[in-house]
Amino acid sequence: MPIIPTIRCRHMATSLAFYTNVLDFTCIGGDDAVADPAFCALEREGERVYLSSHRGDGEFGQAIAIECDDVDVIARTLRARGLVTPGNPDAPTMVHEGPIDQSWGTREFYVDDPDGNTLRFVCVPGEHASAAARLPHNRSIPDAHVIPVRSYPQLEGAVAWLRDVLGCRERLRIPGERVQLTLGTGAVVVAAWDASVVPPTGGRPPATLMVRVSGRRRGVHAHSPRGGAASPNRPTCRMANARRLFVTWRGIRGRSPRPSPMWIPRCGGASWWSEGGMSGARVLRLGADRRLI
Repeated sequence: MPIIPTIRCRHMATSLAFYTNVLDFTCIGGDDAVADPAFCALEREGERVYLSSHRGDGEFGQAIAIECDDVDVIARTLRARGLVTPGNPDAPTMVHEGPIDQSWGTREFYVDDPDGNTLRFVCVPGEHASAAARLPHNRSIPDAHVIPVRSYPQLEGAVAWLRDVLGCRERLRIPGERVQLTLGTGAVVVAAWDASVVPPTGGRPPATLMVRVSGRRRGVHAHSPRGGAASPNRPTCRMANARRLFVTWRGIRGRSPRPSPMWIPRCGGASWWSEGGMSGARVLRLGADRRLI
């Protein structure tokens, strides 16, 4: 039985813009017009709240606690979406400035909406924090721990189906090549596929699985062959000061690979990866025998 809080607002248009543009909620229902008094239903990662400017629907200045896996990721994401916080976010002394470790054992970050209502993002270490949440944030890749990469001949059709039917949300797009989608705490990468260039493997489009690890890349690299895995490269420094292992690129022989924050495998055993910008990019090509060409 869901328990859905109702947040009182004075001006629906102002509050709706704040909750959707900054706090990343999606409007899923409510009044057709936002002229006050009005009502709106919002959703974020499967959780709902109601906004109402009707008299009697709650009081201004209420506090709403939101449990999350990683309050630091939430803070960075909201700032990137335009949230302005006081003080120094890199050295916060108050919960409205940035995530703070409270004396009662939680890590919290507070956000005030335009009407003085406070959203308290709360993380309970060891109880809700997952391995994925403890990974360092990287803006070029979703925060999920395991990310499947699926290829489709009709990229836009696949993205539209995942968005409209399953409710996935688009996170990052490289036009004509790949799209990152998220759903709750999960993520998937949808890649364009041309069967005339990259033949199917076993009758199916190419697919791979990206697994994010933290602090033990070399251990994974050393241990994986014992389980029958083939490692095409050693852990390598990549963009955004991240280190990548098992990185491949879907490329076409004779065509300069385009730099990308995501890496998609190429069938037939050969792989590409690039580093740097369009000019002066360093390109590594591996043959089917996994040797450098």
